[in-house]
Amino acid sequence: MSSIVEVKGKLYDELYREIKWVDNSIMTCFSRCPRKCFYQYRCGLVTPSPRVPMLYGECFHSGTEGGIEGNLVKAMALFAENWDEGLGDDQRCLATMNKIMSHFIQFHAQDNCLITFETPQIEDMPRVAGISKYEIPFVLDLGLPWVAVGRIDALARHKISGGLWPVEFKTASRMDGRLIGGQAINPQALLYSIAGSIYLGEIEGVFFEFVGTARIKRDIQIQPIYISDELRDLHLRNMQDICQRMVVCQANKEWPADTTACNSYPQHGIPGYVCEYQNLCLYGNWEQFANAYKVEYWSPFPLEDLVSTGGPV
Repeated sequence: MSSIVEVKGKLYDELYREIKWVDNSIMTCFSRCPRKCFYQYRCGLVTPSPRVPMLYGECFHSGTEGGIEGNLVKAMALFAENWDEGLGDDQRCLATMNKIMSHFIQFHAQDNCLITFETPQIEDMPRVAGISKYEIPFVLDLGLPWVAVGRIDALARHKISGGLWPVEFKTASRMDGRLIGGQAINPQALLYSIAGSIYLGEIEGVFFEFVGTARIKRDIQIQPIYISDELRDLHLRNMQDICQRMVVCQANKEWPADTTACNSYPQHGIPGYVCEYQNLCLYGNWEQFANAYKVEYWSPFPLEDLVSTGGPV
């Protein structure tokens, strides 16, 4: 059996990419388990079979440009560009998404809807091809070792306060209090709030819009997450701490495993989740599991030109 050092040596030689930027997904993953971050984000190892719920949600995000414009035909065409109907079932399919998008359009057309979408008018915002005109990409120097990047789904005006809020769409097959009520302190919302405060000035918080994907019941709930300056400062310090530990891991070529994160029970007291890289830690033989992963490097939008030609835009 190969040692994990030998495995890491092969991965470093063949697949490893040094950190040039960080986003919420990378920092959150590293915080859970540095070795998982190494496998997933530095070596690009992902399971070859698509996660159908995640793909369905990503395709919904693509379709929201048409949904925001009240154009169901455009919304469904954008959704279908990357959706494979052969992967779906009765719940996740074109027919169900047509109903979800129709409800999305009708929901936002109501006078009593809490928000109204606006097209971002931000001079310093990076210009990125291939994303919705309602999205807000950002590449920001926050005093971290690397630039912080991200992609906010939309911008909306609060009909009561009149303020502008970043919006994050979340699809969920089950809408309950544990999902919606547990977002008061959310790292994604906190980073988006920091980006929003830089681009837009003083903002109150971030809207999470939860969109139900159940086959029969249509449900949308908008959750305002109010974020104070103190919370933003707290999260900035947390990101600084995470990134400093990443600096050490990268310099030493040592990404330790957090054994409390191998499954959900020791971390959260709930059985079910098992890390998709557990076999690599158990057996340490990369070649034995070569067919269990494909190589695909993550970024929220094409970043090479932006980062390598001057950094923050």
